[in-house]
Amino acid sequence: MMNNLDKKHIQNEEMKEIRKRMLMILDKIEGGHKLKFATKINASTGNIDAWFKADGTTLPGFKALRNIAAEYRINLNWLVLGEGTMHIEEQIHPDQELVKENEFLKGQIAAFEKILSKKE
Repeated sequence: MMNNLDKKHIQNEEMKEIRKRMLMILDKIEGGHKLKFATKINASTGNIDAWFKADGTTLPGFKALRNIAAEYRINLNWLVLGEGTMHIEEQIHPDQELVKENEFLKGQIAAFEKILSKKE
């Protein structure tokens, strides 16, 4: 059974991980410019400062998370849970994989047909 100290430690670790991912967005996309970030996601600079405070206990609420995801095309599973890829575009769906494989196979068939036509 987990005691309150263990739960608090897990929560703190999860918050640190979310904060790290938020910093990746800030640094990678906005070059570390908190004011730009705040403006684009419609958040106050006070909130932004609180979210990025190293020992802070404040994280964005649902509205801010939704705005981050929409503005930067961020995968919320990645941001909140650390699962998947950072950007939505990076996610490969099964249909996309099939299309890529189909294009590859078409290229292979065309190459073999070219080789066979030279031998005739």
